[in-house]
Amino acid sequence: MRYCSGVEILIGFLYLGYKELSDMLLYSYQDNTDHDNSYQ
Repeated sequence: MRYCSGVEILIGFLYLGYKELSDMLLYSYQDNTDHDNSYQ
């Protein structure tokens, strides 16, 4: 009864891609704020 395994894999890839992208954006945002703090 695993007829939707392809959809589950697709959702898994989208979820992992979104999580990785959000982590990258969060890391770059924290990096930018750290630079801003060092200027002050």
